[in-house]
Amino acid sequence: MTHIRKAAILCDKCGARIDIDPDVASPFSSSILHRESAWRDWIEVDTGRHLCPECAGHYREVKRRMERELREAAGVRTIDFDY
Repeated sequence: MTHIRKAAILCDKCGARIDIDPDVASPFSSSILHRESAWRDWIEVDTGRHLCPECAGHYREVKRRMERELREAAGVRTIDFDY
């Protein structure tokens, strides 16, 4: 009998999948591995929760907006510049 070891990361929003090396415990724990890999645009939202590049873009946008609104509600005044 032959055993094939495989590992994958699944997007918790849309179900997209990317195969990873099964010997890597967590691809998000090493910034060097993460930067040079196929999953570099994926994000780990929480332990065991991941978003693909497309879903991560929307998540980051909503997160920035919410953080800005929380700062404004707390009375913190900031000026954001678009580059």
